[in-house]
Amino acid sequence: MISAVMLTAAHNPTLGRDMMFSVLMIVLNGLVGLSLLLGGFGRVEQSFNLQGANTFLAVLIPLTMLIPFFCC
Repeated sequence: MISAVMLTAAHNPTLGRDMMFSVLMIVLNGLVGLSLLLGGFGRVEQSFNLQGANTFLAVLIPLTMLIPFFCC
């Protein structure tokens, strides 16, 4: 698919870059998902750190409030 887009005479320089980025993201997300799945099978029960979860939520909540202001 990438070579077919590259062989066309369309003058769209960002199309190849966007296609490579999407392929890379699909492959990397698949590897992360596979590693999480295999890790879940290896260690059946996962433990959670309450302090880490609270820190994550303390960062995530303000970011979700601030992102709409910076996107537009």
